[in-house]
Amino acid sequence: MEEPKMFRRAIEESLAAYQISIARLPGGNVREDNRMLLVSSGVPLPFYNGVFRSCLNEGDADRQIAEVIQYFGGLQLPFYWQLGQSHCPADLDQRLLSQGFHHDETMPGMAMRLGELNPACAIPEGFEFHAVRDEEQLKQWVHVWAFGAADAIPMCEGALGTLGVGDDKPWQYFLGYIDNKPVATAMLFYNGEVAALHWVVTLPEYRKIGVGTAMTVTALNEARKEGFKIAILTASQEGYHIYKKVGFSEYCMISNYVFG
Repeated sequence: MEEPKMFRRAIEESLAAYQISIARLPGGNVREDNRMLLVSSGVPLPFYNGVFRSCLNEGDADRQIAEVIQYFGGLQLPFYWQLGQSHCPADLDQRLLSQGFHHDETMPGMAMRLGELNPACAIPEGFEFHAVRDEEQLKQWVHVWAFGAADAIPMCEGALGTLGVGDDKPWQYFLGYIDNKPVATAMLFYNGEVAALHWVVTLPEYRKIGVGTAMTVTALNEARKEGFKIAILTASQEGYHIYKKVGFSEYCMISNYVFG
């Protein structure tokens, strides 16, 4: 398989696998057929429930979308629909909009071979990087990660606390500290040979001093030490230049549409 196609597939498969991992929560469920993958977590937050790998029959796509809306409505769960490079029909985005979805974001899907990671970055003064090992550290992680969405913090604490931390999990959370204060987050999700970097967040007052770059490089070094060969992520506008600098290249676009 040619490398760009391989990376695009790795990006989409890793994003779907991460969502499936969240369905380990009580009340979680995964449904998949040759048309789409539906993942519900039981958590009433949109990005804990989603639709992936969608390839709908063009003549029947609108009805199938309506069935998905009915399915999540029956569960009383908000949800989102993720579109990658391989979705079909080609106008699926417009069909979603016409049925009440709104476009939330479109992000570049990026990937790299970890052997090509550029490790050079200036470490901010007072910076420390630690893996999250217990429930109290996980709560600190959630409070930094969700700093702008205080209403969601209790639900996120509950969900992530239930999923847990530890070496037997496919995810690893990291906290970045400046002078012993938690100011940044990152998470790695492991699937096959792929390490996905998620949730690189820095508190606003600590941005533009190199914290995001330090979190990115240090987390990716952890993945490389564990033997992973490929890293993927979806890039925010703010983080794109950081990821390019450390060695990522863009391979696709990932769009999210939220219902309601």
